[in-house]
Amino acid sequence: MHNTRRYLGAILLVCTGFISAARGADVVPFDTSSPAQIGTGAPTGRAQAAKAGQVVTLTDFGASTSGTQAQNTSAAQNAIEALSSKGGGTLYIPPGTYPVCGLILRSKIHITGAGRNVTILDGSSCNSADAIVYGPSNAYSLFKTKASAGIFDWALKDITIKGNLSHRHVDCLGTYGYRFTVDQVELTECGRNGWHTEGGNATRGPMESYVNNLLVDTVNAAGIFNNGPHDSNFDNVIIVDAGQGAHDTYAGMYLGRHTNVRAKGFHAWHRSTATNRMRNALDVEGWGSTFTSSNFEGSFGPPVLLNTGASMNQFACDNAYYNRFSAGPLILIRGPSNYICGSAMNNDPGTLPTSVGIQLGDHTRGENVSNNMISLQQESNNGGSVDFSNDGGGNMIRIVGYQSSGPKYLGRPHPSDDIDLIVTGVEGSNLHQHP
Repeated sequence: MHNTRRYLGAILLVCTGFISAARGADVVPFDTSSPAQIGTGAPTGRAQAAKAGQVVTLTDFGASTSGTQAQNTSAAQNAIEALSSKGGGTLYIPPGTYPVCGLILRSKIHITGAGRNVTILDGSSCNSADAIVYGPSNAYSLFKTKASAGIFDWALKDITIKGNLSHRHVDCLGTYGYRFTVDQVELTECGRNGWHTEGGNATRGPMESYVNNLLVDTVNAAGIFNNGPHDSNFDNVIIVDAGQGAHDTYAGMYLGRHTNVRAKGFHAWHRSTATNRMRNALDVEGWGSTFTSSNFEGSFGPPVLLNTGASMNQFACDNAYYNRFSAGPLILIRGPSNYICGSAMNNDPGTLPTSVGIQLGDHTRGENVSNNMISLQQESNNGGSVDFSNDGGGNMIRIVGYQSSGPKYLGRPHPSDDIDLIVTGVEGSNLHQHP
């Protein structure tokens, strides 16, 4: 019995120690009784003693849904700096709408809200910064440099960032860095890009970032302007009404020469009420990206554009490419050694301009495109299933489809191409060529 009591007493002491330690890590609520602190966002008591890995709450640092843009930005920045000085941690932002502008992210800081459209960082009055939220402080000087710099191991979760379409120079989010997580985030009404992201050749590994369940809705420029980091994972990324600032100018997502992604469930499209249309749903300059279970639609130019530097990109057979709002190809390939599979279709040939399924090369540039592998199911591309006019040879092409009118293909395939093209619904010979 005595031993049992000693044992239970020891457990009680250990548990009491854990409880005390946990309580010691809590943040004392911001002291609103001091007018001098309200508006400065200056924390008091244990709020100043943030520890690595700690979770702090934005309202404990003086922010509120009724606070001004300056007050809330200062409070949030103070919380971030307090966590950063101790090695990182999580800033929790409760439900509500908080006016902010120019909030600077730091490495190892996770900002999390209570859910998309539940916690809103409102930058609708933000006209004095490059972005509503950005990082590091010199992010916009680092863009295009490929410098070994930037923030890392940061995260943004369960939150909406809202901009103002009249502020044409302000992104909703701008980051230079790597190894980050963006999850359950919405970027909406952004004056410039929804998100401008780049990353250089950082010594600790500029890759393997994670973007999940991102919605970009109504932006003036690109939904996502992505030029780094490379080898990032993009799952369930939806872009609606990109390019509202200028017709036929911007892409839903632009992938620069210094990045690639592994994307699943990507979808770029337009509402019927959109004022302007994006030039491409996807514009690729680089190499090595993969897309599965994705839809590319509604652009004025080719929904998918692979530029001259684009090579070794792979598009799986469960992708769909459709409904271009000007005459021309649904897929335009200007680079070599890509693999394109899926369904290319015009869902409304009676209303939409005549489309071509896939085109090799840009006719205006005199380029010859070679060594691509293409396997497509096509429907109602009455301008032709394939345009071979700039075929450089060595392409392997498999097409099965239906057309109600028009030629089965344009131009002449290169003698070194390996082709099976079977299109029903119109007269004319199918094409079989096996060198």
